[in-house]
Amino acid sequence: MSPIKKKICLLGDVGVGKTSLIRRFVENIFDDSYLTTIGVKVSQKRISLTGEKDVLMMIWDVEGFNKPGVVSPNYFMGAAGAMVVCDLSRQESIENLEPVIRDFHRISNKGKIVLAGNKADLVGASHPGRLLFRETARQLELPFFETSALNGQNVAACFETLGRKIIDPS
Repeated sequence: MSPIKKKICLLGDVGVGKTSLIRRFVENIFDDSYLTTIGVKVSQKRISLTGEKDVLMMIWDVEGFNKPGVVSPNYFMGAAGAMVVCDLSRQESIENLEPVIRDFHRISNKGKIVLAGNKADLVGASHPGRLLFRETARQLELPFFETSALNGQNVAACFETLGRKIIDPS
């Protein structure tokens, strides 16, 4: 049976780890050499969701900006969902979650969203960034994961949750 094809976007500030999360999920590797994404890079991965159809995720790694509202709306067109990523060690990237979500919803016709607080391996349990991320996610009423592309913490769970949200019609 052929999978359901869905476009998803990874969005967030420069340097939050969007590309690293994708590489961990798609290729199960981590590379600490930093290369800024210019424009968009598309990867794909087929996932099997228990009791449901397979989903072929067309994952758009959208270039990051530290100023919300400057990502080209063309990147969001046709997207069924987005993973909005912040760096738990950088408060500004957490504060930028809401405007990025607003921009995505305006263009994507209310696509599904999950939040990823990345670089969890760099911050302790009571780090202010981790606490701010959790509070922001609760206020936005969105599923959230504290992730680490370095060690793989919650990376697959975050993508799989987004996949389930996308194929669930409710």
